[in-house]
Amino acid sequence: MKLNPLLFIICCLALFLSCEEDNSIVNETANSITTLPPKNIIPVTDANIMYQEYGAERAKFLEENLIKKSSLNSYQATRTFMLDFQTLKQYITYIEQESLNAGVNIESLGFYFSKYPDNNGKLSFEIKNQNAGAETLFLNPMATFNTDSESVSYAIQKKKNGESRAVPVGEVLKLIKNKEITANEIKSLAGNHGGKRPPPSTITTDYGDESDDN
Repeated sequence: MKLNPLLFIICCLALFLSCEEDNSIVNETANSITTLPPKNIIPVTDANIMYQEYGAERAKFLEENLIKKSSLNSYQATRTFMLDFQTLKQYITYIEQESLNAGVNIESLGFYFSKYPDNNGKLSFEIKNQNAGAETLFLNPMATFNTDSESVSYAIQKKKNGESRAVPVGEVLKLIKNKEITANEIKSLAGNHGGKRPPPSTITTDYGDESDDN
């Protein structure tokens, strides 16, 4: 039986395409990336124990003493700091962009415990009534500089020639205080304006104090 050359070519082409299709499936599977849990992940039960420890050993102390000090009857210590996820992603992208332009590598992200002033006037932005006097956090990228043995927070100085320079915040504050530079010459990388709330005593589906477990 004589084999038709055209039929042979068609069969070979079909076989080749079939192999290519199978290979593409294998490659897609091989190229898929699964992110492993980072080293800072802890069990949910451990997180709840830590939350309860803060409530019993820190928040309760703050509430009792601040109520006595200021005669407040409704004060509750901040127990949760919430930051919109899309805002957080934008913040990470922004600090990476500005750090890259300044030639500095972000080594870590600092979370600073802080407090809003009781009244407006101290800060450059207006404090919402529900935030006045409340505890909060602010974030700042950190890196190691030549004069430091450990990571410190930094800001970005905008030079007159258009270049950017990463400067430790301690140095920035000193330069501003001595009027060697103005605040307008500095790009702050400190992030705040998140949500906060006292213990979610009415929310049974979140982390809660021991009394909320029953």
